[in-house]
Amino acid sequence: GLVMEDPSAPQDELPPPRVLYHCACGMRTSITHLYVCHQCRNLRCPRCVTEEVDSFYCPNCLENMPSAEAALFANRCSKCFECPSCGHTLSSVFRASDSVFYLQCGFCRWDSLRLGLKSEKPDKLILTSIKRERASPVEQGASKLVERYQKIMSDQQRLREMTLRSRRSFSLSMPHFQHSALKPVTIADLEMQREEKEKELSGKSLDDVKERIPAPGVPEGLRGEFDVSEVATLEQRFCQMGDQPHYLRDVYPRRRHLFTKRSKRCRTCERFVCKPELNPSIVTFKIHYIALRY
Repeated sequence: GLVMEDPSAPQDELPPPRVLYHCACGMRTSITHLYVCHQCRNLRCPRCVTEEVDSFYCPNCLENMPSAEAALFANRCSKCFECPSCGHTLSSVFRASDSVFYLQCGFCRWDSLRLGLKSEKPDKLILTSIKRERASPVEQGASKLVERYQKIMSDQQRLREMTLRSRRSFSLSMPHFQHSALKPVTIADLEMQREEKEKELSGKSLDDVKERIPAPGVPEGLRGEFDVSEVATLEQRFCQMGDQPHYLRDVYPRRRHLFTKRSKRCRTCERFVCKPELNPSIVTFKIHYIALRY
């Protein structure tokens, strides 16, 4: 159904006129945010659909990347870099005087020579930048935490599967134990073993990943008079969380974030209401049941 904004509000507080539609769940939203499910014959708002990531791609080079490779490169492109000064895409430039490649911004003319980031081959230049990014203490500490908790999760999953198999074998062997002098293992015993194992896993020490990373202090050059144009902004520091450089001369280029293409399903019947083309250069949809078209 249609819902109009309240016209009785004061004129100076009246928002721009809008028409809101009632979804089947009761939420009111704009028609541009609604989908039509042909199977359920009803409107679906963003709360009534589920999203699925179909593909990862770089918005600059438009190269598709598998999910495993995207996770390996921390959801960033492995080839494209952003300028640390203005955010534009950097390009590889060859200097014939000493036969080296370096990164340069075509907008603000920033280059990586001031950082000593150069190489005889463009591929080696990219690998050097990625290695420096992974060598930061923040990246190493985060990777240790992820590995540790992944191991704990796999141990807990293996313990649950072992308990389930033990229950099945116990139910099959009950007739045998009824005529045997051996004491059968009960479900309570299995539950006790599982609880003890979970306590053992949860109580394991994480001292190997609890190394504190020292916070960068304020350099002496910033305690007195200094040139503001040479100081990195907060956004530039937050983009380089490993060392958070104070000066622009220490800010390194960062890799482009990946974009995703996502499909949307109806939560009730699990039919697609929106499914894009996997090719990043194509902006059309295979399925697009948006309510604005009906």
